Amino acid sequence: MEARKGLYNAFPNAVLLGADAIQIHPTPPGFWGSPKPSDEDVERFRDDYATAGRPPFYFHAVYLINLASDDGKVNPRSESTLAGYLAAADRLGIDGVIFHVGSHRGTGFEAALPGITGRMQRALERADPKRSRLLIENNAGAGDSVGRRFEEIRAMLDALGGDQRVRACFDTCHAFASGYDLRTEETARQTIDEWERVVGVDTLEVVHTNDSMTGLGSNRDRHANIGQGEIGEEGFRALLHDPRLAKVPFILEVPGFEGLGPDAENVAILRRLAA
Repeated sequence: MEARKGLYNAFPNAVLLGADAIQIHPTPPGFWGSPKPSDEDVERFRDDYATAGRPPFYFHAVYLINLASDDGKVNPRSESTLAGYLAAADRLGIDGVIFHVGSHRGTGFEAALPGITGRMQRALERADPKRSRLLIENNAGAGDSVGRRFEEIRAMLDALGGDQRVRACFDTCHAFASGYDLRTEETARQTIDEWERVVGVDTLEVVHTNDSMTGLGSNRDRHANIGQGEIGEEGFRALLHDPRLAKVPFILEVPGFEGLGPDAENVAILRRLAA
């Protein structure tokens, strides 16, 4: 579940919405910068987190990060921002940072791979996390987007030598937009079969749960409320009942029925489909 209005409102907001997993953008997602909590912020958050029972809790990094770019200005800024996010997450004691790798902008994935994983490795070295992990999110969009195919996620994990501080986030809308069908019980199972075969279920830490406004293979990242898009309720019911995903948090990234983002109505739909 995504929380609004910052760190301290995350827990009461989750209670109001009936959510038991949390994701927040601690800094504006469309601007450069990483969170820099004070010692007082860290102490207060850790106390609140313990009181809440330490639910699954993730940061989503800013959208400007592009580890695949060959731009001399974007490269160091992306690496530094990701390291800052991971260091802040680890200070607070939360589970990790979900991020989009970016776009290779025509150079090709294989050519971009050493730079991507090198920057990721340096971000890990700079942050030196003891608990928090980096989570590579599968991407949607045109062919230059990194991570739109499961094989690319596997290649990045392999290039990092199986570093246990790096795992993956599966986004349903992104997968559907990239051609992985989730509309029926059979096709949803086949897509998770493919993830298991290529990436491995053991690498999967979070499911971003979003219907899609656009059709299968559209390459467009347009989220819809659960059951209100092209995927539909049957596919989400299948995912929620797949035993391989039984212990994986499902986090909403939807527009909400009032246009204010994840809401109690979407949480209730997921709970009904999971029953």
